[in-house]
Amino acid sequence: MDEDGSDQGKPSKVDDPFSVFQLTQEDEEEELANVDPKDKKQKRIDFYAPVGNHYDKYPGHWQIDRVPYMWDFGFLLCKQGAWLAAASRQVVFDYTKIDYTNKENSRSVKDIWDDLRRIDGNKDTKTARDRKTTSNVTWREFLQACIIVARTQAQQKAELVYPFDVDMSVTETLSCLFLEVWASEIAKQNSFFDMHNIFPHYREDKTRSGLIDLLKNVPYRQALYKTWLLLGEVFSPMQFESDGLVFTTRPVQPTAISARHWYSTATLATKNSDPLDPLVPVGLPGSYSVRGDWFLAVAKGSRSPLLADRAMDLLSSRLSNMTRLQYGLGLPTRITLKEHGMVITGHRSLTGKNQGNFMIQ
Repeated sequence: MDEDGSDQGKPSKVDDPFSVFQLTQEDEEEELANVDPKDKKQKRIDFYAPVGNHYDKYPGHWQIDRVPYMWDFGFLLCKQGAWLAAASRQVVFDYTKIDYTNKENSRSVKDIWDDLRRIDGNKDTKTARDRKTTSNVTWREFLQACIIVARTQAQQKAELVYPFDVDMSVTETLSCLFLEVWASEIAKQNSFFDMHNIFPHYREDKTRSGLIDLLKNVPYRQALYKTWLLLGEVFSPMQFESDGLVFTTRPVQPTAISARHWYSTATLATKNSDPLDPLVPVGLPGSYSVRGDWFLAVAKGSRSPLLADRAMDLLSSRLSNMTRLQYGLGLPTRITLKEHGMVITGHRSLTGKNQGNFMIQ
């Protein structure tokens, strides 16, 4: 990663034989116009922008022992038609209060839907770029709205409708969802600075607490209990079949109103969805989303480390990164466009007429 792939401003046939770690003509014109060709050095690390990693801020004794391959993150797919059909319904948060019209005690499904960060291609809908980085909707509000929408759908269709589901193609996704809700509940009790210490945004940041340490804090244990209650309200035992102590893998239930996905699982779900009832990508409620990372490395003792390095070069090219993105396998780790908060073309099932472009911030 620290190797220089250039030789006096030209691609090095030894260090970068495939020229996959070279500046584009636009880069040359904008960034190195006044630099002597002999001083033009580009380390491979400079061509990566992996989310959650700042390689230039790593302590000096840390060594980079793997190459970023792709990454993924959690978000929702919601049935737009079902949410719009129940738009006028009220979501009541405290049934012990008589005044259900009090805005602090209830919100309409439409209000909650409008406050979610979503991409639906409507002109009157703000894009993720224009919205705040955190959702205005809590997990409690969202899950209760899912229950109301599911009840509305059940009255119209003679089938079992699930308020919420999670793609179990990878069973660890359920644990990730649990952590996202728990972290969001903890965030209600802490400042942004405190939460950064508990759940660091970047790998190079040191955390003061582990998950076991969090359980020693009484308010955080209460947040954990609330997480159980919230998810217990929307999940049914029949949604999680198991073989012994291992969950059975499965896709999302087709009748689920909303579901928690990864980018890779969402591409399959939208590809097989009904175009008359589109699935809309929606940001998670609360404050957190779990990220997944994949890396490339060579085992020690490999018979041909040079051949392995060349294979990783080809897998790490800009073209390979964009190909994985468009096939719905994962998101790119290479710098593919000049800006980081950019709109890029993802899998066609997530960038159709009704969905707009898939945005990475």
